[in-house]
Amino acid sequence: MGFRRLSIIDLSGAGSQPMIGPSGRSVLLFNGELYEHVQLRRRLERDGVCFRGRSDTEVVAAALERWGPKALDRFDGMFGLAWYLPAERRLLLARDHAGIKPLFIGHGPSGRGVSFASQYDVVANGPWGRADLDPEALALYLELHHIPAPYGLLRGTGQLGPGELLEVVDGRLAGRRDWWTLPSYAPASSASDTIDVLHEVLGQSVSDQLVADRPVGTFLSGGVDSALVTALAVEASAAPVEAFTISFPGEANDEAGMAAAFASQLGVLHHVERITDDDAIGAVEDAVAASAEPVGDFSIIPTTVLSRFAAERVTVALSGDGGDELFFGYVRPWSLLRSGRWFRAPYRVRRGRYLAGRLPGVPAVSEAVAARSAGDYYRGVNSRTTTWRDRLAPGLPTPPDLSWYRTRSRSDRRELIELSRRAEFYGQLQRVLRKVDLASMHNSLEVRVPVLSRTVIELSATVDVDDALRAGQRKGPLRDLLARLTPTVEQQSAKQGFTPPLTRWIDGPLRPMIEEQLGAVSWELDGICDQAALRALTDPAMPFRHWRAWTVLSLEWWLQRLAAMPIDFRQAVS
Repeated sequence: MGFRRLSIIDLSGAGSQPMIGPSGRSVLLFNGELYEHVQLRRRLERDGVCFRGRSDTEVVAAALERWGPKALDRFDGMFGLAWYLPAERRLLLARDHAGIKPLFIGHGPSGRGVSFASQYDVVANGPWGRADLDPEALALYLELHHIPAPYGLLRGTGQLGPGELLEVVDGRLAGRRDWWTLPSYAPASSASDTIDVLHEVLGQSVSDQLVADRPVGTFLSGGVDSALVTALAVEASAAPVEAFTISFPGEANDEAGMAAAFASQLGVLHHVERITDDDAIGAVEDAVAASAEPVGDFSIIPTTVLSRFAAERVTVALSGDGGDELFFGYVRPWSLLRSGRWFRAPYRVRRGRYLAGRLPGVPAVSEAVAARSAGDYYRGVNSRTTTWRDRLAPGLPTPPDLSWYRTRSRSDRRELIELSRRAEFYGQLQRVLRKVDLASMHNSLEVRVPVLSRTVIELSATVDVDDALRAGQRKGPLRDLLARLTPTVEQQSAKQGFTPPLTRWIDGPLRPMIEEQLGAVSWELDGICDQAALRALTDPAMPFRHWRAWTVLSLEWWLQRLAAMPIDFRQAVS
């Protein structure tokens, strides 16, 4: 067991890992943070536990020895952990409730032996040698731009899902189950009550996550979520708050101006990193270096730049990730639910109504209506590349079914709401969190996500969907609270985020790099990808070209990196 520590709580040697438990009978690796560790420490001290230091890792070790796997129910934080009892040859692997921190696993080919790591390239280059690509997982990646749990790109590898634990006894899998699942939708409060409760609950989450023995700042875009987290950080902090923004000067979607307006209203120390076309190649190379696994989401480029920029002044940053997924911030649920009554009808009726909407004089309806099921619609809009995937890699099998998109062909409104919440949380959110973890950890920056505390997630399940959507405005309660805290700033209506001008970069500064790669004699993906489809990625007329090009190139570059890694496992992790 090995660990490279980014010290945040208790910088002394008392927080070093691997950590021996208080009884001396167990060993713990803990990647992440436990936010309420002080309260849990007091509870354990009443039971007679004596602590050597102040780290949250020591609290986790003691809690696991005291309550075993049931200790996870008491944890609110972000983590991937491995707890080993040598005398029993028993290993517990667990991942936090929201999947903020990753945990990958590899299996021995004989069915015995498990490797695990916080980076996929370690288990991909594991003690049993490199395995072949898994065709189903590859098809998933090309469709969804990332590989969701429990899958792994290579055979014999995988990952734990959010809120999942896995037990291994004597080198063999002994059980795998969820210790936490997304709470069901249960609206319980009026719109007027929600803002006060949200202020209290999210404010406490931000306050808890400001605790660190290192400098803490925030990511600040021009959007609602990061501005709200920053506002609550200002409210909870006695010291000036530092906020960090990425700017793409001259771009229509540059959010630096909006971020500056929020920063001025809140009185934060605002730092802005400007990225121009001259920075494109360096930014891409940095993102590729951060990608310990293939990342088809090209927003890892500005996220890596932002993480490097913030890490020059702070060691911890709070982000607003999770607000869109929990509080109906995307167009997808709005589009689906406004067409909800049609999903009580058979597919042929819905399809006919959608086609009729193309005729003169007939009101149009959302394309969601034309899907075979609401789940198929959600999966389709999260892809952008399904048809193209079949052209690019025609020999791949149909990707596996994914439980969070699963629903009946005919669904009522409540089923559609639950589908939307599951699909956003277990689908879209996991891609976002993985990108942020890779970019931030590459720069020795810890990113915390207050919106994804267990208390805020539980609160989100009680918010009435109509209050959240409000005729398409979306994220109503978050907007209301932000308006209370920043009354003079007019909020933007559309979500943008830190989005690079990748389409222009592909035709400009990145073109020589991309053409060189696409024209290379040898590809790791030779025999899988159609060469004509690859060459078409340089065609400006291709739809979603920036998504498709980055998805393929990220995968190819990662495979090249893996091939260059030392074969010997001990060298790979040293």
